[in-house]
Amino acid sequence: ADLDSESDPVQVQHFSLPWGSSCHTEKETPVVDVVLPAACTRNHETNVEEVYHCNAIADDLFGFRPNGKPVQYPPRYNLDIVSHKQWYDAHGVDQWIVIVMRDPDISAEARRGSHCKNEKRLKEEEEMGTDIILDAINKYVLGV
Repeated sequence: ADLDSESDPVQVQHFSLPWGSSCHTEKETPVVDVVLPAACTRNHETNVEEVYHCNAIADDLFGFRPNGKPVQYPPRYNLDIVSHKQWYDAHGVDQWIVIVMRDPDISAEARRGSHCKNEKRLKEEEEMGTDIILDAINKYVLGV
């Protein structure tokens, strides 16, 4: 089977916190509540079924219809794991969340290289990402 195919019954979404490019593009790193399926983040004007589904999803979440154009996200953002999972759960998508945390110093060093040289921003992003991860652990692992 072609494991890269979006028609497979199992799909993987991977997000680092933060997700995206350089921290120099925005004044702060926004939090995104839900990231749409991959098909909705690229042009698909010729696939009527994808246009229909992506229009319905984007309209439900954001109040607009992309009509075959890709839904775009900020160049760099943190994903709210809890709201992301809640939205997909509400739409009948079975999910397994795998959380991997690194030592904050190692994480900052990895991002410092080519992604972000702003030390204040690195610290803020690390704290925000940790808070988001702890919220997800409290809700889905500890049941708090």
